[in-house]
Amino acid sequence: MQIDVVDLQKMRAAALRHVGPYQQIGPVFEKLVGIAIVSGWFSLPEVRTMLVTYDCPMSVPAAELRSDAVVVVGADSVLPVDVDELVIPAGQYVHGVHIGPYSGLPDSWKAFNDAVRGGGYAVEGSTALEMYVSDPGSCPPDELRTELYLPLKR
Repeated sequence: MQIDVVDLQKMRAAALRHVGPYQQIGPVFEKLVGIAIVSGWFSLPEVRTMLVTYDCPMSVPAAELRSDAVVVVGADSVLPVDVDELVIPAGQYVHGVHIGPYSGLPDSWKAFNDAVRGGGYAVEGSTALEMYVSDPGSCPPDELRTELYLPLKR
């Protein structure tokens, strides 16, 4: 997998927590998307949907893995009481791209992590970002674009 280093700006996001296997976060995303539709967030220029994971699945039991379903919102967006605010810090991130169905993401993450290790990058902690660039409702599954990010140590 081809990787590069990019600078991300600080992002303010609405988040809902999931604890358990990462691939079981679907219902949490559905709930957050419903909130985003009602709140009008999808009309904002900065809107992005993301998965933020916090634990390494190689060292944390699947039932204890922490992740957030995330919608990036504006600085002035009002968050409902049952939605957490998450600030994704600005900084340098190693970046890769997965093209294809979401079912292929585990293999892409493995290739991405192998490329990061092989490139000698010093990654900060175990937080990872998965940004969904394509709209799965209008994009063919084989063309879905998902960007992968790992924060670099400062």
